[in-house]
Amino acid sequence: MFGAVKPCKPELKVAEYESYRAVYCTLCKRLGRQYGLLMRATLSYDLAFLALLGLSLQDQPCSCKKSHCVYNPFKSCSYLEREEALMDRVAAMSALMLYYKAEDNVRDERGVRRFLYRLLRFALRRRARRAAKAEPEAAQILAELDRRQQEAEAVNADYEEAAEPSADALGQICRLFAVTDVDAAPLYRLAIAWESGST
Repeated sequence: MFGAVKPCKPELKVAEYESYRAVYCTLCKRLGRQYGLLMRATLSYDLAFLALLGLSLQDQPCSCKKSHCVYNPFKSCSYLEREEALMDRVAAMSALMLYYKAEDNVRDERGVRRFLYRLLRFALRRRARRAAKAEPEAAQILAELDRRQQEAEAVNADYEEAAEPSADALGQICRLFAVTDVDAAPLYRLAIAWESGST
């Protein structure tokens, strides 16, 4: 589902890049706090984009504070203040997406790789349950995506038909960040375009 978004550093001003890093580092920190230290390694630029999308729809400005990185204590990082709730939502969605990715790979792979994905799925199961309690709507969307993906693979659907459930699920997940009803449709369309660009 993810894997297409990467910041273009030369196009960003220094202040913009620092703001982006603050979002990325805050999300990393919340992911570790909510779902364990190893989950920090699963953070992607796509999830940072999802967090930025959610932040852009809020009225209040963000403020940052300086602290040290857990992975590199000698490195100083900026973290957002008062944005824990939003970052926890994105962290929960990250845990759910990773679990369903492992679930899909267990079905698709063979041999040693399948065994490794089974271990990963087992390790993620408790985290996914916790994330599903935190974000039940996202959990329902991703469970439905998994079901539709299995159906598409069972009938050997063509490329576009096989990609459609992922695009729809991403649209629905982005729509969860809508503050008003007016925001919902553009967020859905943005996600569809985002997913189309990644395929």
